[in-house]
Amino acid sequence: MVKTLFKYVLILLTFPLAVQAYAQQGVSASVDTTHLIIGQQTHLTLTFRFPEGARAGWPQWGDTLTGAIDIVKRSKLDTLPAENGLVGLRQVLTLTVFDSGQFWVPPIQVGYMRENDTAPTLLVTNAIPLYVNTVEVDTTQAFRDIKEPVKAPVTIGEVIPWALGGLVAAILITVIVWVVRQRLRKESIIPERRKVVLPADVEALQRLDALRLKKLWQAGEVKFYYTELTDIVRVYLERRFAIQAAEMTSAEIMDSVQHLKLHPSTTQLLDNMLQLADLVKFARMQPLPLENDTALNHAVDFVKETRPVAQPQPATEAENQQPSNQLQES
Repeated sequence: MVKTLFKYVLILLTFPLAVQAYAQQGVSASVDTTHLIIGQQTHLTLTFRFPEGARAGWPQWGDTLTGAIDIVKRSKLDTLPAENGLVGLRQVLTLTVFDSGQFWVPPIQVGYMRENDTAPTLLVTNAIPLYVNTVEVDTTQAFRDIKEPVKAPVTIGEVIPWALGGLVAAILITVIVWVVRQRLRKESIIPERRKVVLPADVEALQRLDALRLKKLWQAGEVKFYYTELTDIVRVYLERRFAIQAAEMTSAEIMDSVQHLKLHPSTTQLLDNMLQLADLVKFARMQPLPLENDTALNHAVDFVKETRPVAQPQPATEAENQQPSNQLQES
């Protein structure tokens, strides 16, 4: 008897908790107001509570809820804290209607499915009416023209940002102009070092001496030796005689040199050096040490024999008068 009585008391004590948990589980939808004016917005709040650990299904919204009810904005899907073994989701939709009459927010279906369930549990909200009215117009009053826009007075707060912006822009432009002028007028403190252009023959002879000191063929770099040797001669021909030797073959160079009417022995020096260089560069010939030195000597001799002849300086008036004065004294 006592055990039976205790059992009933325990059932009565736990029954409110079970009812509370059952009452909290489910889905609800509510709006701020059901009476709207055309274009007015209202918020639809959708709340869904389901057992903790279950997977929930939530609607995917488009741009409209129905044909007449537009969704203006969707809030992010908020997660509600767990309570009595239930978790929840909540989302707020901003709705509006651009027509008058009675419209219905349709029932919205959600659901959840637990791990051991064979089918999802579906829950549906109730439909919610929306009454959309037009703006009331007093037809007893006379119609009036639409008022023109009212010009608001300009305040100091609106002028100050523009004035400061203009002042800053003027200062920046002034600084930029000043800097540009100073740079244009400024002369370099360190005078620009002008590059001394040597005569063609002097430059060629200096480069040939430098090539001799490199000792390329002695180090086994025979091909590089003859490549640099011919490059020096080609540059000399271009500067001295305006022959575009850098773009010519050895045969074309010799054809151009023939028109210079040089002494045959001088022309032969150049021809011998170019022929030996071609055999080394293209036929992989290995000249004797004496031939390597002779090729460079031929280049030196060719430059010396074709360099401009120094013109004698005309005697000054004082120099012309000096012998006559000496004769008078004698």
